[in-house]
Amino acid sequence: MTNQQHGTILIVDDVLENVEVLIRILSREGYAISIAHDGKTALEKVAADKPDLILLDVMMPGGIDGFEVCQILKSDEKTQDIPVIFVTALANTVYIVKGFEVGAVDFITKPFRAKEVLARVTTHLTILRQRREIERLREQDRLYFQKLGEMKDDVMRMTSHDLKNPLNNVKTAVHLLRKHGRIDDPVGQEYLSLLEASADQMLAMIANLLDIARIETGQALNIQEVSLNQFLHDNIFVFSLPARVRKLDLRYEPLEHDVIIMIDPERMEQVLQNLLSNAVKYTPDGGQVILRAEVEPERVVMIVEDTGLGIPADDIPHLFEKFYRVRHESHKQIEGTGLGLSIVKSIVQQHGGEIWVESELGKGSRFCISLPLAHS
Repeated sequence: MTNQQHGTILIVDDVLENVEVLIRILSREGYAISIAHDGKTALEKVAADKPDLILLDVMMPGGIDGFEVCQILKSDEKTQDIPVIFVTALANTVYIVKGFEVGAVDFITKPFRAKEVLARVTTHLTILRQRREIERLREQDRLYFQKLGEMKDDVMRMTSHDLKNPLNNVKTAVHLLRKHGRIDDPVGQEYLSLLEASADQMLAMIANLLDIARIETGQALNIQEVSLNQFLHDNIFVFSLPARVRKLDLRYEPLEHDVIIMIDPERMEQVLQNLLSNAVKYTPDGGQVILRAEVEPERVVMIVEDTGLGIPADDIPHLFEKFYRVRHESHKQIEGTGLGLSIVKSIVQQHGGEIWVESELGKGSRFCISLPLAHS
């Protein structure tokens, strides 16, 4: 429907008096009115601006009568859903049957009776609204079940492939523990550490998959006003100890003038910590990781940059795809599920933002998150 109270109606009639009567009846009820005086003009108006309903005279000049106009409309996918009500003084059975055969939904006879005109127009516009709502819900259901199917495929892929390695490690560790017979010596402790690491890896995979399920099924965000400087400080603080152990130069550069952003702190924390964790993980000992932000007129850009392994140019277009892992040998040596950046991108997009990466193999990476700015 249009932004008018009830919708837009195209009146097609070559008799000016009939048009004026219909305009008086319909306009006072809030309908927007469009007019054509012959079939050719009517088709042109429909092509230019599709109405919600058409009141169509049967007998008109110009070589195209109402029946032919209706047939043309009903044969076109773009216009076949428009309800057509014939207006005619020819209220005999032959004309009525022919009108229904070419696709009309109703008839209004002349002379017009205001209550009848309004009742028939209102009824068919209500049916149209209900049909469009049903179609919208069907499409919504189709997309929902499509997402469920994709999630099922993800589960099958993870179960058959990504969980296979840690489960094999668990099985191997249990076998070796049984054979060794002790857990209180260095060898037994090593097997227990393998068990624990494998369990942690599987839990991380499952947690990532649950995050994807929450995002793709449309879980609402808990949007709050947040100080950007405080948010960045709190997130980088978590990595202070791991960076110190690795002798990394971990830097946070606060804004000189703090700004407020509108985010779901829990979800956006997940984004930032994933990027910082990757930066720390993929940067060799003694390297540098920087967290900073830039403020533009309508947005804020959070930046995580490092002097790490860098990403080959061929991998960058696929980096945010589910289960994608960088294929370079240096990256294969570092464990990961291939889900983290996919989750990051989905959360950023939920916030109306964008994420991109600039990277060069062997020199490091810069991940940028752009979000709408609330106010200074």
